[in-house]
Amino acid sequence: MLEVFYEGVVAGNSANVDADDSVSEFIAAPGAEFQVFELGDISKTNPLPVKVGGRAATTIKTSDRSVMPDVRVTSDSYAHIFKSGTFEWERLSNDGMKKAVDEARAAAQLVAAEMPARVTAELEAAAAAGTFKGEPGQDGSNVVPTAQAIATEIQTPGTAARVALSATIATETAPKLDKTEALTTYARTLESLYAKSSVLADFVNGDYRLENVRQPDRATVATLTAPTFATSGALQAFQAGANITPNYPFSGGTVGVVGSGGAFPSQWFGHNNSQVKTVVSVAPTSLTFSITPVGGALAAGIRVPIFTPGSDVILSFNCELTHPTAAVDNARLHAGWFNSSTGVLGATVPVSTLNGGKHRATVRLGDPGGAAQVALVVITRNGGVGAEPVILSIGDFMTTATTHARQGEAFIQPPYLVGSWPASTHTLTVPANGEYALLAMTAERGVIARNVTVVGKSLNIASALDGSYTVEKILLVPRAAYVPGDSEVLAPPQFVNIPRFLNSGRALRDQAIGSLQLAATHGETSVLADEKTFYAVQVARNARHRTRFEIRNGDRMPEDGATQRRAELIVGGALPFDVPVWTSFWFRILKPSVSSDAYVLMFQYRYTNDAGDTSGLSPELSLVQYEGNKVHLITRSDPINGSSAQVNPLLVGGSWPNKSTASPSTVVRTGFTFTPGKWHRFVSASTFSKSGGGYLKAWFDGVSYFDAPAAIGYNRAVGPQFHYGTYGGNHPETRQFEYAHMEGGVLADLSGRVTWPEPV
Repeated sequence: MLEVFYEGVVAGNSANVDADDSVSEFIAAPGAEFQVFELGDISKTNPLPVKVGGRAATTIKTSDRSVMPDVRVTSDSYAHIFKSGTFEWERLSNDGMKKAVDEARAAAQLVAAEMPARVTAELEAAAAAGTFKGEPGQDGSNVVPTAQAIATEIQTPGTAARVALSATIATETAPKLDKTEALTTYARTLESLYAKSSVLADFVNGDYRLENVRQPDRATVATLTAPTFATSGALQAFQAGANITPNYPFSGGTVGVVGSGGAFPSQWFGHNNSQVKTVVSVAPTSLTFSITPVGGALAAGIRVPIFTPGSDVILSFNCELTHPTAAVDNARLHAGWFNSSTGVLGATVPVSTLNGGKHRATVRLGDPGGAAQVALVVITRNGGVGAEPVILSIGDFMTTATTHARQGEAFIQPPYLVGSWPASTHTLTVPANGEYALLAMTAERGVIARNVTVVGKSLNIASALDGSYTVEKILLVPRAAYVPGDSEVLAPPQFVNIPRFLNSGRALRDQAIGSLQLAATHGETSVLADEKTFYAVQVARNARHRTRFEIRNGDRMPEDGATQRRAELIVGGALPFDVPVWTSFWFRILKPSVSSDAYVLMFQYRYTNDAGDTSGLSPELSLVQYEGNKVHLITRSDPINGSSAQVNPLLVGGSWPNKSTASPSTVVRTGFTFTPGKWHRFVSASTFSKSGGGYLKAWFDGVSYFDAPAAIGYNRAVGPQFHYGTYGGNHPETRQFEYAHMEGGVLADLSGRVTWPEPV
């Protein structure tokens, strides 16, 4: 009995996979349990034995990203039914298909090998029967024929040899050759896949080699020391840390109305005592309480005990925010620092939405600069929640110190621990020092890609990944040999649509933003797209740094005019004037533009309206695709006179002061050429000004193409906000874009990305 191998994939149905391989919907929920059955098992009563991570199992459980792990099924078939509840999913096994290819190839080779003997036997039989004639002039009907006579006999229709060979080919050879031909394309794809993946370090399947030999000159071989594996067989690569949440686990706490018999746990405080809070349940690691709104409005919650973190922190906890009747977007849970000395709640970051289900919230908070309290505050939106209380449940609370400069990809924590934990000792011994692209498939965030420098021929995995992860596969490529797109060797991206309004899309929106650093604490992440589409704004669930955008003819938001179409992500939070704002990302344009009027904005820094403004100006800074595979960077500002001083701002109190003649000062910078389907990289440093100044630096594929003063910005109270995706006029052409490692903001100098960008 064979052990048939199925590679780990997102647990979806083929009916939900578009022609371009993007997944529009996921059928299996996170944590769904599957059993495997033969195709002929109609009643589904005989589940097959399986192995997950080398261990025997009765069921297969999907991860929190709906990803099914690698599975080996004990069966002689190569296609099976994977069943979870009423959902049945037919899958084809890679091993089984490879076996079929090998058998077809062997059969064809056998037929070819047998053909000479078969022909000889047919000819000898014909000669013995006297049906072949010899050379002209020779006597007798049973003379051994010459080569020319044999050729004539085979080529002449109706002869015995011709009829016998035709019958053999029709009944035996042709079907086997047809089968081989039908599988040729798959066989080539499969062999190419094996050439790429069979030498990866696949910890789940017990393969600890580490090399990439897609091309001989790209080989890198390493050995792994001190492997320690989780129950799944994956590698636990953790950085040392400690849970520094004070007075946790909880002690004390009483069910009831706080201040009237009920109480929060010891040293934990209610926030905003004007709103009634009631403890529903309390345990050492979990707490549930309700907040009764005042006039339908909320701005209340709970604060942790006072402490001095001494650094930025990563706050991580299980949470659920519920209300019996309110709409999903009518309240949000925010996190931020509360200064107990001044009584002021600082800037907050949204972490959960009303009626969004149970999930683990993770957020980075900057160093408060002294003693403070983390505050979890429920704030109403969109008209309030009525008179009924909102219920907040929190648990497995963890606060850890961090020195990460990046916001997005540093949001990784080890599995919840109350105390401290040591760093892992997993080390790669590499043949040569130097710079490498490190690509790892992780259980927590899919593919993580990092640039690393090996010193002493040794590389600590946790340190190199800059976080704590459960590593399933890993690939190390020398920098000189790295090719953009190498991360897909680990797993092709599985894209899922981000809904515009549904609360389930919020976590995906935040994931799409990745490591954007547009402000110390950014605001809400918004989707602008036609809500009827399933393809407009997508994020790769198994590659945190990848997003995909698409607009088609007729796509339109109700808020836009009939001539506009867009699919964008927007990060709330205005940027400052007069300081460099860095932007760095990879992009891949999948379809070229062929029409002069089919321009598309790829990203834009768009002004932030003052009170009373009417939106109506093009963005201060934008990257725009034009026909002929060209991309241009465009800058705008209020009109300036000869001395570079601005005239009256274009937007004042909702109208243009010189409406008949005023228009932005627009400059189209020298463009560059892209190749459709190929990854390109863009880096810029732009200084926005409200008074006619500014500066712009820009690089394309590592080459500088602009470095000079440039008027960028409108005279607004605060600076612009960041949008990216695709936006343009309505047009028959379909536009498709992919982005990777979208980074930007004022918190870091990204000039290093010019020569050594994060791998994709």
